[in-house]
Amino acid sequence: MPVGGVVPQGRGEIVSGSVCHTGGRASENAGTLDRGEPREREGEALMSDKEKEKELLLMQLQGEGDVFETVYGFFQSYLTMGDEEEALSYLSPRFHGIGIRESEVAIGREEFRQMFRQERQILPEPVYFRLEGWEQNTVAPGFHVCFAHMEMWTISPQGEEATYRVRMSATLHREGEGDASRYVIDGVHLSEASRRQEEGEIFYFRLAEEGAQLSRQVGQELQRIVSQVMPGGIVGSYAEEGFPFYVANQKMLRMMGYDSFPQLMEETGGLMLSVVHPEDREFVVNAVNNSFRTGEQYEIQYRLCRKDGSCIWVYDIGRKTVDGEGRGAIISVVIDISQQVNTKNHLEKELALDFLTGVRNRKGGEEQISRMLQEKPDYLFVMIDLDNFKQVNDSYGHDQGDRALQYAAGEMEALFPEPAVVCRLGGDEFIIFVGASSQVEETREKLQKLLCCYVRKMEECWPLAHSTISAGGVYGDQPMTFAQLYKRADQVLYQVKQKGKGRIQLSPA
Repeated sequence: MPVGGVVPQGRGEIVSGSVCHTGGRASENAGTLDRGEPREREGEALMSDKEKEKELLLMQLQGEGDVFETVYGFFQSYLTMGDEEEALSYLSPRFHGIGIRESEVAIGREEFRQMFRQERQILPEPVYFRLEGWEQNTVAPGFHVCFAHMEMWTISPQGEEATYRVRMSATLHREGEGDASRYVIDGVHLSEASRRQEEGEIFYFRLAEEGAQLSRQVGQELQRIVSQVMPGGIVGSYAEEGFPFYVANQKMLRMMGYDSFPQLMEETGGLMLSVVHPEDREFVVNAVNNSFRTGEQYEIQYRLCRKDGSCIWVYDIGRKTVDGEGRGAIISVVIDISQQVNTKNHLEKELALDFLTGVRNRKGGEEQISRMLQEKPDYLFVMIDLDNFKQVNDSYGHDQGDRALQYAAGEMEALFPEPAVVCRLGGDEFIIFVGASSQVEETREKLQKLLCCYVRKMEECWPLAHSTISAGGVYGDQPMTFAQLYKRADQVLYQVKQKGKGRIQLSPA
């Protein structure tokens, strides 16, 4: 029998705050359809393209369109249309689905293909369906879970009708980049709502016969499969001071570098907060507590400390719940995003650097200096101009001009290491920022040394250019913006060049 749930082909209606859909044919009734009610014929079931467009638009307006359309397309091709290749195109290579009996477990697309063919031999008639209460959540960027209540039915050639109601959940992730990206389905799970359900007793799709109970072994296998499909580790803690651990799966333990849960408890004092980087703890506590007040899930990024002392960046999405004893708890999925963060930081650093000289470019320099001014309004802001630098390019060529710029920038960085900021504004203009107005004389001496080294290098390598350095700067401790300091330092530099190039002047802001 079919492995998964169904997603509708009918129109969407808002029913009691949820979306109700009908698959296989349009329904005039948003409530439950009993086995004995008359059904529309198959020819009346297929809705028009415009009706489908309206339904998809409704889902997109609710922020659910991409995920819904993927699940919709899979089940429409699988159950109603019976299109094998089309159905397979929606599945990821790691797809897992479970049928009614213990033998009906499809792991991967090829096993699903075999099961599909067996099912069509047993039940060649189209399967129609209705979906109610569609819900979906984002468990991580690009990873989603969805849930719905469903009713499914088929009509035999003799006109007899069989109906079954289940609960459906599915997991999906986005693959590819840009316009070529799309969602694919990783897993589908159908269960029967039961008044009693023992451990490991899970009910799956069944049509025109009673549901079959899975053995404890298959139930445990399902849990293993779900854990593999999850993009991160699962951790649970109590909603108390320090967030005491109560559970962590193997993937979470491996992420943190521990061999077992008892080892984690012993070496961390049993507190989730102890594995959060000290600089991030206040942020994490505030974010989690705020989610408790609003009743919403939290989504945060922070550094997690591993057993070996190293740190990784993680994305944590969680929600407050209650354990079996009524004790407040938190359950969350934690994903290692270190590679993404490191790539982002690397790209941001590259965007902030001048490709030729390796010092910050104007954008990177302005952003860093502005941050420092906000933290502490204490500054020494110097504008640097390489006099007659055009003659280096004209006399020796642009490749030699590039070498001269690289030499000058290297000397500036050597004389003014971090936390000072050196940036190239463009052409032959630079800025040197020192976050301490008390270092005026020390800075003046360093600038004089820079001037002497530069002139000596020019005489050795590019004597025909007669290039020197002019420097004009301002200092103070009154609140100023980057733009204000730039304007005042530029005015001082102009005065220096009017008096004669190759000079240095530092003035109060």
